[in-house]
Amino acid sequence: MELINDEQPTLIHTGPIGMYDKIEHKLKEVIPLEKLSYVAFLHFESDEWGGMEFLKCPKAKLVCSDLSSKLNLMGWYNVPTDHISFWDNEVLKTGKRILRFIMTPHVSSTRNK
Repeated sequence: MELINDEQPTLIHTGPIGMYDKIEHKLKEVIPLEKLSYVAFLHFESDEWGGMEFLKCPKAKLVCSDLSSKLNLMGWYNVPTDHISFWDNEVLKTGKRILRFIMTPHVSSTRNK
């Protein structure tokens, strides 16, 4: 998890379920929760998605890739449909920083037997 402390603070990854209280405590050491603007995840797996209680923050918007939006966020029970999705090379401006979304292939490993 990483916090980009900018004009529009952005949290990247939320950690697995059960980590919310620890992350919330650390986040409050830097900014009030009310200031959190974006919560971004880079792929749809529980290590990034499990702590999505951050969406209880009044202004926080979920940010993900367009592919994650289409494949993972549509049609699941209790998954927020109000989010912002980005395609390859699109950018999100958080103030002084600009985040560029770069599509990369999923990495997998194979073994020779």
